[in-house]
Amino acid sequence: MPKIDQSELKKKDVLVLRRLRNGEIENVVFPNGLQAGLAKEGFNSGVKIPSTSTAPTDTEDRLYVINGQLYYDGSAVGGGGGGGAPTDAQYVVLTANGDLTSERVLTAGANITITDGGAGSTVTIAASAGGGDPDTETAILANQVLGG
Repeated sequence: MPKIDQSELKKKDVLVLRRLRNGEIENVVFPNGLQAGLAKEGFNSGVKIPSTSTAPTDTEDRLYVINGQLYYDGSAVGGGGGGGAPTDAQYVVLTANGDLTSERVLTAGANITITDGGAGSTVTIAASAGGGDPDTETAILANQVLGG
């Protein structure tokens, strides 16, 4: 392939690379970047990438779609549309979250401690003695249950 001077390449809109033997297009290069649409209403139709059932032979540095899921460089990109947990389900959480609508915040009461080990770890709930007389507390509880 003949070499193109860099100053001439900066003037090219598109560079089409063809196979010498059969003239097939091997690659289309936009040497000065590529933009789809304009930042003005009515001029931004996005980029359409056709969805297929298999990946391209070479996935390195490639953006492609398989069965509606976007991939780049051999790995899925983003959540794929709707892959998250439902936001209206009932959850017990450590702090409230604005995206959830039915969560309950776990709060430590008297003589209770909650220790969060962080994402992917554990939450530990520990209780310490209340300082009262266990026999008296048991008797009060028994009277309440038995109606005495």
